Amino acid sequence: MDDLLLFADEKDTLWNAKEQIEEYVQEKLCLEIKENAVLLAPVFQGLPFLGFQIFPEVIRISHKGWRRFQRKIHKRGIEYHEEEIDYDRWGRSVAGLIGHVQQANTRNLCKSFFYRLGAKGALTE
Repeated sequence: MDDLLLFADEKDTLWNAKEQIEEYVQEKLCLEIKENAVLLAPVFQGLPFLGFQIFPEVIRISHKGWRRFQRKIHKRGIEYHEEEIDYDRWGRSVAGLIGHVQQANTRNLCKSFFYRLGAKGALTE
């Protein structure tokens, strides 16, 4: 695990937690946290995390995350048609990719994408 989100009502609480985490990671794990990897921001701005933009009331897939999903789906299709992977592996891979993007409200986006690919029945109602 190398991604972590912390929430608090006060900035001071987050800054103190950051210092304690950095100290622990350095002393106990002999690791360092990259300074440019730390984001301290109000949640109403949305937090980028694992290809999503997380807001208090909604999770949206980022443009980068959506493009990555589309590229991977296309790549798996090519691998299957070129017999680099079998049907079961293709199915598990596509299901995993869909499961990931469904952490956000992407149902209509996925349906539209697969409809354009000619796979109307790929998603169940």
